[in-house]
Amino acid sequence: VRFNDAVDQGQSLPLADQRSSPEDLAVLQYTGGTTGPCKGVVLLHRNLVANVLQAQAWFHPALRQAGDSEQTRAVCVMPLHTIFGFSLGLLLGPLMGVCTILIANPRDLSGVIKELADERIHWLSATNTLFDALAQSAHSDNIDWSALRLCLNTGTDLKASTARAWREKTGHPIARCYGLSETSPFVACAVPGAAEARERLGLPLPSTQVEIIDADGCPLPPGATGEIAVRGPQVLAGYWQRPDETARVMTAEGFLRTGDIGRMDENGELHLLSRKRDTIKINGDDVFPNELEDAVAAMPGVLDVAAVGVPGSASSEIIKLVVVKGDQSLKESDVLAFGRARLPKALWPGSVEFRTALPRNAQGVLVRRELRG
Repeated sequence: VRFNDAVDQGQSLPLADQRSSPEDLAVLQYTGGTTGPCKGVVLLHRNLVANVLQAQAWFHPALRQAGDSEQTRAVCVMPLHTIFGFSLGLLLGPLMGVCTILIANPRDLSGVIKELADERIHWLSATNTLFDALAQSAHSDNIDWSALRLCLNTGTDLKASTARAWREKTGHPIARCYGLSETSPFVACAVPGAAEARERLGLPLPSTQVEIIDADGCPLPPGATGEIAVRGPQVLAGYWQRPDETARVMTAEGFLRTGDIGRMDENGELHLLSRKRDTIKINGDDVFPNELEDAVAAMPGVLDVAAVGVPGSASSEIIKLVVVKGDQSLKESDVLAFGRARLPKALWPGSVEFRTALPRNAQGVLVRRELRG
């Protein structure tokens, strides 16, 4: 249904007074399908209200630095059907009195730059892909970055090279945020404006409990690696018509098993290592793709890179790198030599496949299952 058609039809309909309770269904938010079939996440009114209040408490101090002399302006470049786009663009911005600029097509870089060149921007939330594209583009020098107070990386990993390039371009660090469709979405975020620490996701938001658990659901001590589990008022009520899936992800104590692998440090800050299904098994040990990707992304001539495990021996996978060339003269032997010179032997890639682009969903999240074939 086209937007203008929906508006035209709505103008002729009577306005019905709708009264909702906190326990009523607000939205069915479908998952991105990066690790399996999409599922309808049941989010109640109380889930969404709780999460925007949690996020408001976290982000408001940074935005107050903009002062009261001008309207705070935020840019939403994430599609509104994604959980971060929905929350930031339609819920959190209006709640905080922010003027939100909606970008219809974030993949049109020239269009994005043209829109932003006419604005003073205080808040930008984007994926690694867009942050990197803006940082590398000479045309983005036409954008006034001086008013920026809040840069949030959402929905995907943040590469070290992107964080450095963005800081050099704008003078501002990127704060990493962690969340899922199942958590409305915000769970943890780095403190905005704090010293840059790209590897950390930061602290859990107010009223949010995060534990690192083992395969049996038992909590692990600080520094140990395990599955990230979340409990709080923003956690889903269940999956739509899938009680089996709901039971699979919820512990007896009410924690959501996120399917993400991480650890909690001694300061209570969360570190994200990998999706559980993305972990590569090498001779019985877990290898996390992010470490390989960060190393190879620093290679001149590499535009984008992803690491996946493909079948090898009965007890071990082989690491395959999928690379998008920035320099068309780049060869497989060059990439292998570069990676092996910078990585321990256990992380050496076994093969390289070149593609014109990596598969990503509408939110910019890498769909790794399409790379394993």
